[in-house]
Formats: sequence, C-alpha cells, structure tokens
Amino acid sequence: MIVTDLVMPVLDGFGLVRQLRQLGYEKLPIVASSASVTEADQAESLIAGCNYFLPKPVDFEQLLACLQQYLQLTWIYEQKAEVSAPATVTEWSDLLVPPVELLNTLGRAAKIGDFGTVEAEIACLRQLDPRYAAFCDRLSEYAAEFDDQAILDWLNRPVQSAVSR
Repeated sequence: MIVTDLVMPVLDGFGLVRQLRQLGYEKLPIVASSASVTEADQAESLIAGCNYFLPKPVDFEQLLACLQQYLQLTWIYEQKAEVSAPATVTEWSDLLVPPVELLNTLGRAAKIGDFGTVEAEIACLRQLDPRYAAFCDRLSEYAAEFDDQAILDWLNRPVQSAVSR
C-alpha cells in the first residue's frame, strides 16, 4: 500500500500514481492524501488510479479503516487492563501538584495525542521535585496506555485542597 501526497516537488502525486499503474502495479492499493479537499482533486486522484482519498489533517480512525479495507486487516484489540480507581480526595489532597503552567503543557500534549511529550514532561517533573512522584506515577500509568482522556481528567481534578508549591 502506498499513501502519497498530491502536491510534491518534481513529480506530483497524480503523476506518481499514473506511472505506478503503467508499470504494472494495478492491484497495489494507493491512497491519495492532500490538504486540498476539493471535489476536483478527489476526482482527479481517482481518475489517476488512486483507490481512496484521505484528506489532511488525517483522521486516525479513517486511516485505520482504510488500512483495514485495503490490506484486509482484522484488528485485534487488547483487553484494557483495569486502571486503579482515581485517587480519593484524601489521597489527592496529599499530593504535591505541579504549577498550572506545567499542567497546561501536559494537557496540550495529551489533547493532541503527543505521548512522547507527555512522557518527557513527566520525566522533567520527576527531576524538578521528587515530591511530584506520586502525581507523576498516575500520569505515567495513563500515558503507558495512551489514555489521553484519563490524563486530561487527572490534570483537571480539583486542586483547591491539594498541597501547592
């Protein structure tokens, strides 16, 4: 399977697809992807020989569905391990919570699914103050499961009773 942009230097995606089809790759699934989502571009990509058009920014679920369809994949979903219940208010009040600016940075990364940045920020927090360990441990559990919603929920817990810096 090939996923190609339509706008590229030297040879655009339309030309690439036409060449591949002429070289005998008729059965090779080719997906066009572009920020230009006009009906004309979509139609031209299909005429050139693409099997599917994927607009940018790429929707992850749509990409997975496309991969499943053209590669005849069957997704096997791992059973999600039971995540321990969120800390009780008493446990929460015993935590040292990082400053709001750091929580916002973590939240922005989690919202876009940038778990590399989430992990890096957690590591920085651990080095910044060892007393953040319990707070970071919970975040690390959620990050290891790529559970962005749990991270956001954890970051948005009420902090009025939390120990602050």
